[in-house]
Amino acid sequence: MSYVVIANIAIGTVLSVIAIRYLLKAQFVKPEQLGLNKPRLRTAASIIASAAGGGLALFMLQNPRTADQLLYLTRLCKSCQSQ
Repeated sequence: MSYVVIANIAIGTVLSVIAIRYLLKAQFVKPEQLGLNKPRLRTAASIIASAAGGGLALFMLQNPRTADQLLYLTRLCKSCQSQ
């Protein structure tokens, strides 16, 4: 199960990057339309996305008791509300 999740995340990320790169080179979209006009913003977005993807991959590799996304989303929402 974890291999499938990690593979789907990796394939989705790579294909998205390829598609965005192609659209930028073809000048179909501008970097400003994607929010990529500032180098700092691009760097921050890349770091945050990498950290989130890496964290999810490590989490799934640990073989959690349940992989129900709704359960984790509910816990996240409750923890954000309590702060």
